[in-house]
Amino acid sequence: GSWNSSSAWEHWAWVPAYDDMEIVDWLLAQRKAEGATALEKSVFTDVSDNASYCKAVNYVTEEGLFYGVSETEFDPKNQMTRAQFVTVLGRYAGVDTTQYTNVTFSDVDPINGSWYAPYVDWATQNGIINGKGNGTFGTNDPITIEQACAIIARFLEYKAAPYDTQLTLDIYNDI
Repeated sequence: GSWNSSSAWEHWAWVPAYDDMEIVDWLLAQRKAEGATALEKSVFTDVSDNASYCKAVNYVTEEGLFYGVSETEFDPKNQMTRAQFVTVLGRYAGVDTTQYTNVTFSDVDPINGSWYAPYVDWATQNGIINGKGNGTFGTNDPITIEQACAIIARFLEYKAAPYDTQLTLDIYNDI
């Protein structure tokens, strides 16, 4: 077919663009500026600059939501734990950790350096999380899709944020 504004191709903007050699020449002449920005270069040895998630990792670390597992490693292939998930959510919410010092679960120990303890306390006090029913939170258990969705839904209620209650999880094979 050919391009004209009255044809069914009228929304195929790339057809005339590819036919215009000036546009093609301009496009091919574009180059990335010298020296990528900090957001484009990985600060972690286990996150390649070319990884599809490199910018996202840099963003969440720059925003203070994640810190990585060490100064040089992020551990992008490891599953997120329940403690990590609640911590990231609490950091996102801007929780003042000095206000949350209660211990509700036997596997949360704020005295011996549980970095997640104030966030677990915050989320518990605000009805965002529940324990596992045996007095534990399951700090090192991997977070499941179901748990993450339930926690996010309760977080949205806590924030009084509007969200669609008719959404389904049919796209996940482990529903």
